[in-house]
Amino acid sequence: MDHLLGIGEFAKLVGISVSALRFYADRGLLIPARIDPDSGYRSFHPDQVASGRLIRDLRVIGVPLTTVHEALALPDAEVHQLVDAHISGLQVQLHEAQRTAQLLGSAPESRMTRTTTVAGADLIHAFDQVLPFASTNAEHPHLMTVLVEVRANSIRVVTTDTHRLAVRDLVALETGPEFAALLPAAAARRWMTELRPGSDIRLALDGETLTATGDGEVTVSAQVVPADFPDYEQVLAPPNPATSILVDRHQFIEALERFDDAGGAVLLSADEHHLRLQRRDVDSRIDGDRHGPCAHVAIDPAYGIEAAANAIGAELAIEIGPDPLRPILFRSATNGSHVSLLMPVRLN
Repeated sequence: MDHLLGIGEFAKLVGISVSALRFYADRGLLIPARIDPDSGYRSFHPDQVASGRLIRDLRVIGVPLTTVHEALALPDAEVHQLVDAHISGLQVQLHEAQRTAQLLGSAPESRMTRTTTVAGADLIHAFDQVLPFASTNAEHPHLMTVLVEVRANSIRVVTTDTHRLAVRDLVALETGPEFAALLPAAAARRWMTELRPGSDIRLALDGETLTATGDGEVTVSAQVVPADFPDYEQVLAPPNPATSILVDRHQFIEALERFDDAGGAVLLSADEHHLRLQRRDVDSRIDGDRHGPCAHVAIDPAYGIEAAANAIGAELAIEIGPDPLRPILFRSATNGSHVSLLMPVRLN
């Protein structure tokens, strides 16, 4: 057998941290040549060094993971074309950033307090839905947050721990200039207990402080986190070709609860008239209405239960793509403004 490299030795050769190697392996980008069945220790083949360095270089210049996955299967000439296209896109973004910076420098009024208003019950409910998906890993403080994005006539709240994502869109009662702020998750949990659901809430971003004020009632505030939130919007688009199966949300939760133990991943199979859930000797089916081709994906049952439990309404639309590494989307069928996303897992 060819000599294999331990994960530490391989990490040094490639120039990627050990934790990043595990991350890329879990996402199918750089699969270890061998995983010890007893210790779980990962080893790599020397031939994988080139792929590892390509992943490293593409990520340094900000190429998205999905595009990196595609690049690994391309010849060198096409990789160069991909990089050129990405750099061109960055140059366009830089031009826009410079133009915006000039506008900010010439218009001090654009730096005034930015505000929006939302129904208190909607905001509190949205926080309750998305907060379970926020990271609790102190090594990634920018993910221990709730992204609050104010857009034209709407407010979006988003959380992620890289394995899961939750998005909720709310109707803005009043809105001014668009803005975005990273609210610490701990502050959002505190606001849920201090704000009153019966009043309208005015959100105001003033410099580095986000404030929430009820109708002449309590005012709460928090320092926003000075970091960048991951670019999440590209993964919210339906897969192509998309398979969507509509199921009863409570039946789906009850079916998954049969698997919610230490037994590992559950295979979901979208058949024409039902959704099948399988793991070794456990096999369950619930009624479903499928649109698109037959599709299969494996999920963590506990995460699936949480995604369904935080949805809205009686029905749930589950969207599965042809790529088993692509995220699964859970949309509230009676209110498309709530979306949960789960990363697929491997079957044991």
